Order: sequence, then structure tokens, then C-alpha cells
Amino acid sequence: MKKSLPLLFDRPEKNMSVAALCYGVLCFWSFPFLMLFSAQGFTDPADLSWFELVYHAFNFGVAVWIFRDYLKDSFWNVKCDVKKIIKITAVCVGIMVVYSLAMWVLNFFPLPYQFYSAANGTLPVVEMELFNLTSYLIQVNPVFGTICVVILAPVSVSCLYYGATFAPFCSERPWLAYIMITVMLAIPRICNALTFWPPEEELALYLAQLPLHWIACAAYHKADTIWAPIIVHMTANLLSCITIFVMY
Repeated sequence: MKKSLPLLFDRPEKNMSVAALCYGVLCFWSFPFLMLFSAQGFTDPADLSWFELVYHAFNFGVAVWIFRDYLKDSFWNVKCDVKKIIKITAVCVGIMVVYSLAMWVLNFFPLPYQFYSAANGTLPVVEMELFNLTSYLIQVNPVFGTICVVILAPVSVSCLYYGATFAPFCSERPWLAYIMITVMLAIPRICNALTFWPPEEELALYLAQLPLHWIACAAYHKADTIWAPIIVHMTANLLSCITIFVMY
């Protein structure tokens, strides 16, 4: 007998997902232009990093506000089976780290610049890059950049992407959920490619980071709580930040 994928039972209410999708129009289209307009005249990377940090902090605040009740309720699933959550998240983080290291090896080959962007932009994962790769943000603003990618971005990514798009479909058609999150993740990249980032570089970053989002969604699906992808991204981003500090 053909087996079907298990359903996701822990999902946000429909109004939360709709609100997050509506905010996505501002988050991925309007706000980036506002940040770029506000940053005119600033050339120092350290100064530009603050505009990017404000952008991520605002997204975090909105994501928590929209999903605040769901985040509280979903945390009960973590409390009910801590060992299960630790096991699932540890496996997913391990896969992410191995994948990121494999991508980083591309730096040693004479390849087009897009491959180097993909190699150095795989981790840390944030909801959207504005001025530079996130790895460079960590270098120019170590303290607040680390706080941003380790604490703020994982919540924003998990809520605005997975909570809004993946969970609603995974509760009914899990196979469709992975397709929908693949489409959803392409939207910010298309916005960037049509405006201020080279399309080839955006495509390379999209393809490089897509498996990481699939892994995080699998953690969400397997653990049946949105806190699983949040923990996965927090841990993977923290490890990548430590690696950046050691190397650069």
C-alpha cells in the first residue's frame, strides 16, 4: 500500500498566515527600497550595516507580533518531548553544516563570481540580504550582526516563510508544502534581481540556500512545532558566525 507523508498538526491560524503574506509585500518590496533611499550618501560598510540591522529588527518585531499566540502555543510541543526536538534539530543542523562546508569548498576552484557568492552566502540564513552578504555583515558589525542573525532572523524566517506558506499546506498536502515554500523563497530573490542585485548572483544564492530551507521545513514537519526550524537556524547561524570570526 502506498504510504503518504504525515500531516503537520501544529500550524498557525489562517488569519496569521494571511497577515504574514500581506506584510511580505512590504518586507520584500517596499522596505528594501526605503532602506536604500535612506542610505544614500553612506558609503562606509559599518554605517550601512545599521540600516540592514534595523530592517531585520523590524521584520522580527512584526513576525513576533503576528505569530505571538502561535509561538506560545507551539512551545508546548517542545516541552512535551524535549528529547525528540533535540534529536531532530541536531540532525538537521549537522546536515546544514556539512552542506555549507561542501559549498565553501567552491572558493578553491576558478569559477565565475556567482559561485563564490553562493559559497560564502549559504550561511548564515536571513530573510533577505539588502546591501551585502550576511557573512560580510557579521564582519563589519560583529556584535549586533551576530545578535541579528542568531536571534532575530531565525524567528523572522520561520514565521514569515514557513508559518505563512509551508505550515498551511503541510497540514493538508505535505508534498505541496515543499513546492510552495520553494516558490515563496523565490519572490524576494526576484525582487532583488529586478532592482539592485545582479540576477545571476540572486539565482546562485537562491539555489545555494534552498536546501537549507528544505531542511528547516523538514524539522518543522518532523517535530510538529515551529520552534524546530527556529532552533535549527539559530544553531546553524551561530556556528557559521563562530567560523567567520575564526577565519576573518
